[in-house]
This record gives sequence, C-alpha cells and structure tokens, in this order.
Amino acid sequence: MRADDGVDAGRSAPVVHDEVATRDPDLAHHTIAAQYSAHRPRFAGSALGFRFRLATTQAGELGVDQIVHSMDARSWTEPYSGFLAVHVRRG
Repeated sequence: MRADDGVDAGRSAPVVHDEVATRDPDLAHHTIAAQYSAHRPRFAGSALGFRFRLATTQAGELGVDQIVHSMDARSWTEPYSGFLAVHVRRG
C-alpha cells in the first residue's frame, strides 16, 4: 500500500450495516431521497401489496446496497463521479 493513498497500512474500516423495510410507499420515497440525496425518485402504479427493503453495508468509502421495491420506479440524478453497478433482477 502506498503511503499517499489515504489508507493506513494494517488498519481496516469498521463494517456498518443498516436496513429499512416498510410497506409504506411514502416512507420508502423518503428513505431513497435521504440515502441518495442527489436522486429524485418517482413511483408509479398500485400501492396494493407494496414492499420496500433497503439494506446498506458500508466499510470506509466502499458501500453496497440492496434494494427490493415492488412498484414501478424511476430516479433522476446527476452523473456519478465514482463507480456504480446496477443489477435489475425483475421488472
């Protein structure tokens, strides 16, 4: 490891895990807007049987999120400066 890469050799960042699950579309909308402040989410369709779950795991600057969302959703955002990968399993 280089001394100037911002990481202390031999030290690791603590792993932090957080999860939000709800059947309330308004709470899901608020959660997405709060977690991803540059996003403007829009939901469409029936809220009947709505499910939402956001699981976040963070270690230093590296993070992984898993989102389960049962309504049609769109989100607008400015371009990312870092790496972003999305895998849509259904829909």
